[in-house]
Amino acid sequence: MRFGVWRQYAQFYRGSRRALVISSLVSISQVLLLVPIPLLVRNAFDEAIPSGQVRPLVVLGLLMLVLQLASAGSSLWTRNVILRTTKTAIQRLREEALHKLYILPRSVFSSCDQGELHDRVVHETERVDIMTNALLSEFAPAAVLSLGVSVVLVTLNWRLFLVTVCLVPAAYAANRLLGRKVRASVRLFHRSFEQFSRGVLFVVRAMDLTHVRAAEDWEFRRQRRRLDELRETSGSMSVLVAGFAATQQTLVAVGGLVVLVVGGSRSAAAS
Repeated sequence: MRFGVWRQYAQFYRGSRRALVISSLVSISQVLLLVPIPLLVRNAFDEAIPSGQVRPLVVLGLLMLVLQLASAGSSLWTRNVILRTTKTAIQRLREEALHKLYILPRSVFSSCDQGELHDRVVHETERVDIMTNALLSEFAPAAVLSLGVSVVLVTLNWRLFLVTVCLVPAAYAANRLLGRKVRASVRLFHRSFEQFSRGVLFVVRAMDLTHVRAAEDWEFRRQRRRLDELRETSGSMSVLVAGFAATQQTLVAVGGLVVLVVGGSRSAAAS
């Protein structure tokens, strides 16, 4: 079922697939431009600095700068292409959603939750937009970069690479455990936000009726309960997201520390 949904979503990218392929290739090359930098750093510490010569060190520094600038430039170009492509696809998605609203029978609007329809057309398409941009602009380049760094680590020292790989299960378990809690908290927040949005929409539409019935205080108390729920779910989500980010940073720091200790110990023993 999910495959069918993805295939249906891919139809909104008709006419833009060539641009996506080109931008993906450029994105891969942008990541690969960063792969030689660790090798240049190693050369600087192993040869240029011990030799006491400034010129090789300057050349290595310029090479690293050129690679970094080329990577940044290609990253900006790729980001621009991906954004234009995804924004066009999201526009087509929203156009189809609006078109479906116009062809629905009138009886549907009298029996369904209009606030829910509003949320699906507005908020759900925005979430799809954010998800697509994150997938194409962040996840895919990061995966290629991880592969390139792994190749470099194997080339430099396969033992350190194995040490790094041994840390992956712990990081995966922690991310999976916290990620499940974060997703559940995000769902609760979205549900509370949608209820708040529907409540405000109802307040605006029913304002005349509320005044006629003198139900301002009662309606305000009802909407305030939704605001309390929104505050609680928003706060819980923010705390969990911050904890998730802190856990990832800690795992990365621990991994770097382990690699530094193991690699330094072997270098000290070899000397």
